[in-house]
Amino acid sequence: MLYHIRVTARKSIIIALVLAPLVVPIACLGQAGPPMIANDPNTPGNGIWEINVPDISAFYRSENLNQIPFFDIHYGVGERVQLKLEGGYSTLDVYDSRTLAGPGTLLAGVKWRFLDQIEDGFASISLFPQFTFHPFYSSKDASIAAPGNNWMLPLELSRRFGLFFITPEAGYEYQTLGKDFWFYGLVAGIEPKENLRLMAEVHGDDVVFGGATDLLVNFGLRYPLGKRIRLLASAGHTLRTLPEMPPHWISYLGLQFRL
Repeated sequence: MLYHIRVTARKSIIIALVLAPLVVPIACLGQAGPPMIANDPNTPGNGIWEINVPDISAFYRSENLNQIPFFDIHYGVGERVQLKLEGGYSTLDVYDSRTLAGPGTLLAGVKWRFLDQIEDGFASISLFPQFTFHPFYSSKDASIAAPGNNWMLPLELSRRFGLFFITPEAGYEYQTLGKDFWFYGLVAGIEPKENLRLMAEVHGDDVVFGGATDLLVNFGLRYPLGKRIRLLASAGHTLRTLPEMPPHWISYLGLQFRL
């Protein structure tokens, strides 16, 4: 699930996101991914399941969109490949009016980390092609399951130096029944102790035809509850929105299981 200023400024932002990891010292892998919007090049590891079970919400002045139950399932094939499937049930509560509910779309993807910072001595970089589609049971209501299919191709980078890490991501999304757009994100954070991560993120979308943009700031954490369970939480707010989209808050609260 992705959240959607002049031309020169936008180009500068994207260039900065791509080049930022090249100017920091090499150490080991960075971390993004859930509960943040941007992904990172990390994979679960060979034969390991990583299952995120969150409650994802977006809060507007006149309505609230909530996705629960929601499942984000990853599986490691070798050390550098990850299979992904995510989807869930959505409820749209329009204040003082009506409530809509039903199953949403499914997203399937394959991540390939073709450079690894520890092994290759430069940075971790991955491609993560993803496809969003309508299973036979998905809702026919466009408010619950957006019409059409989407193809998304992001490029993720990561570096870490000391306790700090930085993870930029940029990519393109093609929509069969909507507007295509470029998207970009930058996650920076600190890991004060093992498996505890505090993160901040800037994420934006740039419509290919029409020049509209949006921008969002997000703060999150991963907190270990045991060797195989982590708490995932984040909250963010839009700084700029598309013309048809009012300002809103987003939140992510859930558990991650590694099996």
